[in-house]
Amino acid sequence: MANDEIGDRARLQSESRQVSMWARMDRAVGHLAERFHGVAVGLFLMGLLLAVASFLVGVFGVEFDGELKYGLRITAPEGHTLVPKQVGFGFAPNWFLTGAFLLPYAIMQLLKARLAVEPLIETLIERRMLVTTSFERPDRDAVIEAWREKSRHMMPVVFLVVSVVFALAVYDFVSVVAQWTLADEAQLIALVGDGVTVHHKDYEFDWSVAAIFASTDINPWVNVVFAGAAYLAIAALGACFLFAGFIYFFVFGNFFSHQNLRKQDLQLIPNPKSEDSRCGFEVFEEFFDSFIQAAVVAAVIALGMYLQNIYLRAPEQGHIASMVLGPVQSIIEDLMNNASELKLGDLLGSGMLQNVYELSGYEFGGVPLQVFGSAVALLLIVVIVFGYVWWFLRASALQGATTLSARGAGTVSGSDYTAEDLTKLSQISVWPLSWISVNLLLACIVVIIACVWWPRLVALFLALAIYRAIVTVYKALAG
Repeated sequence: MANDEIGDRARLQSESRQVSMWARMDRAVGHLAERFHGVAVGLFLMGLLLAVASFLVGVFGVEFDGELKYGLRITAPEGHTLVPKQVGFGFAPNWFLTGAFLLPYAIMQLLKARLAVEPLIETLIERRMLVTTSFERPDRDAVIEAWREKSRHMMPVVFLVVSVVFALAVYDFVSVVAQWTLADEAQLIALVGDGVTVHHKDYEFDWSVAAIFASTDINPWVNVVFAGAAYLAIAALGACFLFAGFIYFFVFGNFFSHQNLRKQDLQLIPNPKSEDSRCGFEVFEEFFDSFIQAAVVAAVIALGMYLQNIYLRAPEQGHIASMVLGPVQSIIEDLMNNASELKLGDLLGSGMLQNVYELSGYEFGGVPLQVFGSAVALLLIVVIVFGYVWWFLRASALQGATTLSARGAGTVSGSDYTAEDLTKLSQISVWPLSWISVNLLLACIVVIIACVWWPRLVALFLALAIYRAIVTVYKALAG
């Protein structure tokens, strides 16, 4: 009996320590969310520091012409010619641009969305939109604690995702960077082997392995240490934050699902007294605004990673800007010289719609999974998580509207809803997002997916983004 009691006590203590660990992790995320501006500034400065370090190492701007140490050479695929390529850290959209600007902004928006949850719950209770199944006002502290418990329960999943993503980043670093950069002559000869071309599916010849280029005099260990720092700070840390952040928001959608609310004797109902056509659900706008911005920026990061993967394997492209924006100059010249006679077919035939195979030199069907994998996976995470959260929230809202309509006027404790108020409930069918937000997200996703097949459509994407930024700034200044 004594042994059983000791065993039970030990098991309870172990479970208590585990719960405490997940609770501490959840609180740590909460503290980061409260300091989202500081986190963004810190990540931005880290990106700039990496850029300065790349200058000192000598890899901010470095060319690759196929020549390696010890007289070895990386060739182009048959039928193509390898031109000198700019493969520096500062010119790669998935490194300097992402590390210093895109990633800090995306993480800041994810943290802002996380921070908005508890005030959102309090607002819903205050507006009598989150009520008990008997339409009474629930205990605010009890509901907040239920959310925190749900959040804590998600931390093991987040930890697992972070661990897997980090392990994959380490494996990628070792196989793509370390084994090449630190190879001696015999090892490098064995790696190059017979027929390793610039469009190899597993290897990338860029700044991270610049120490093996014949044209450089970079210390291999310095190259590896810097590459390791960049992989850790941008690839590993960034991927962990983004994947864990988006998966974490599954718990948000699940918390507000009709089934979960019923388990807690709660329900989500509209507020017909609201002047907004969404009947009170406009309070979710701040959360979704941050979420959509993070989703769009994450998709742009994925697109940049994809374009860089294609560019590194494209033997006849000397600069990623010329690969992506190549036909823009000729289009502008045609518009200026022959604007009255120019037709849409002429523009489309100018090279704007060259597909990924034509630009990269791959045979049809030869683009490896690695090139598509990370970008497509991140895009799917964005779409699936957004769709999951939207679906469950909308289902709960419409269920609440149906319940409130069936109960009739004056049924919510403390409210003075009239029959006329309840006629507004039919207007919330498009909730939880206004069509403007939906269109923004869908338009960006469609353009990005199109850019995966026709990379030069990025020029159009940039033009639209700049136009929207100008309009937004103008409205802000005018308003």
